[in-house]
Amino acid sequence: MSVSAKIARHCMHLGISFVIENPYSSRIWLTEQMRSLVAAGASFGRTDFCGFKTPWRKATGFMFWQFPELATIFKTCLTQNGRCSFSGRRHIILSGIDSQGVWLTRRAQPYPKDMCDAIAQQLFNHFSS
Repeated sequence: MSVSAKIARHCMHLGISFVIENPYSSRIWLTEQMRSLVAAGASFGRTDFCGFKTPWRKATGFMFWQFPELATIFKTCLTQNGRCSFSGRRHIILSGIDSQGVWLTRRAQPYPKDMCDAIAQQLFNHFSS
């Protein structure tokens, strides 16, 4: 985390865009190093994987600089009556193992394809304009 913050600070000094990702609930976002990046002009946002068609919520935080288009892909679930605001279904709780003996947290590790496609499109737009 310390090294990532130093690299991000150096990127800011050189005018280079960066993105740092971690679970939204991670304590990394509470550290002085990360808070100082926001104070220096970095942006912070949240997206939930269920907004990209996964059955789990998995809130993820992104800190970014000189890449404002990234914020356009963020989708936050507004759970209502215990149901996902995107699918209308209950979220799968990422605890325990599935029927094949695989930890649910392991199943949820990869980024959703739709989220990757959206980020790739914004990167293309950012660097081709």
